[in-house]
Amino acid sequence: MNREAVKEVLRSLAHGVYVLGTGRDASAHLATVSWATQVSREPPMVAVALHRETRVAERTLATAGFTLSPLAADQQPLASRLGRPADGASTVAGVALEASPTLGLPLPTLATGWLECRAASVVPTGDHLLVIGTVIDAGRRAGEPTPLLRETGWRY
Repeated sequence: MNREAVKEVLRSLAHGVYVLGTGRDASAHLATVSWATQVSREPPMVAVALHRETRVAERTLATAGFTLSPLAADQQPLASRLGRPADGASTVAGVALEASPTLGLPLPTLATGWLECRAASVVPTGDHLLVIGTVIDAGRRAGEPTPLLRETGWRY
């Protein structure tokens, strides 16, 4: 297999830039994710891929839910900060948050919208876990369209 070609073609797939929120109160956690997609219209469901050995995966499994919030292009500094391991520091420090209406999970108030999801299933997929969530609530806010990962210059 030509691994370099695999990487380049996979990087050409369209991925947005989102903030995933999970945990509650002192265990609230935010992380930038780009591997997220809608997987069902009825009921509305989304899937996110989370690296197995991360705090966000651990807390998402423990909470059995997550929020997914698209970011605007001008919010790239926040996405960049939340895309790095937190080294024990709080990822929510300095981020204006509200609690999601049903599960009480963290929602960044500056996001252009949000989905609140209850985890429906988890599928092991190589070095990631595919967490499939049923959308139980949503909200929209004004803002720029969500940038594509390739527009940020980042590579995952």
